[in-house]
Amino acid sequence: MDEAFIDQLTAEAERDGIATLAVGAVVTDEAGRVLLLRRNPEDFMGGQWELPSGKTDPGERLAAALAREVKEETGLELTAITAHLGAL
Repeated sequence: MDEAFIDQLTAEAERDGIATLAVGAVVTDEAGRVLLLRRNPEDFMGGQWELPSGKTDPGERLAAALAREVKEETGLELTAITAHLGAL
C-alpha cells in the first residue's frame, strides 16, 4: 500500500475534524479464507464475530496501528497491506 495514500487518508480525516481514527484488517490466507475473531462472551457485544480492528493511538500512523492491532488480537505479524477497502 502506498504510504502517500495512507498519509492522504489521515490528512483528509484531520481536515474533516475526525479526532479518533480506527483501523480494521481483512486477513486472508493462501486459500483466500478470511480470519474472523469471536468476542469474549463476557465482553461488550459478547459472542459477535468481527475483523481484527481498533483505534489508533495519538500520533500513530495508520499502517502502524493496523499492524499493532493485528498482532495484539491474533498474534500474527502483518506482512503487507494490499488494499484499502473504504472508509466510513
